[in-house]
Amino acid sequence: MEPITRVLLVANRTATELPLIEAVRRRAQHGPATFHLVVPATPRGLHRVVDPEDAGREAAAERLARALPGLSKAAGVTVLGHVGDANPLAAVTDALRWATGGSCPGGRSLTPGMPIQFPNRGRSRGDKCG
Repeated sequence: MEPITRVLLVANRTATELPLIEAVRRRAQHGPATFHLVVPATPRGLHRVVDPEDAGREAAAERLARALPGLSKAAGVTVLGHVGDANPLAAVTDALRWATGGSCPGGRSLTPGMPIQFPNRGRSRGDKCG
């Protein structure tokens, strides 16, 4: 039996575009794979300064909801996803920690549906992995 490859996709405005859908389709044809899409919550305009941790989440959630059906069809399996940190590197780090059963900063476990806490910032960003 061929091992299942786990593929992490990180896309924001390109999450619903044909090149990503085609790339998923091509990868799915090479053997068993699962796919997880992370859409960084990128704030725009003054929100980058005023409320960078909260801004952009709604738009990212809408993009995620629009992207998952097309990606799932291309993959031939259900593609899962979540809205990630505005910083794509932090979003990838969070996703990899969650996927490997690791923990987020502060030692809290990441489990599906659980908000990610960042004690140094004094509040939850409300991220939900899974």
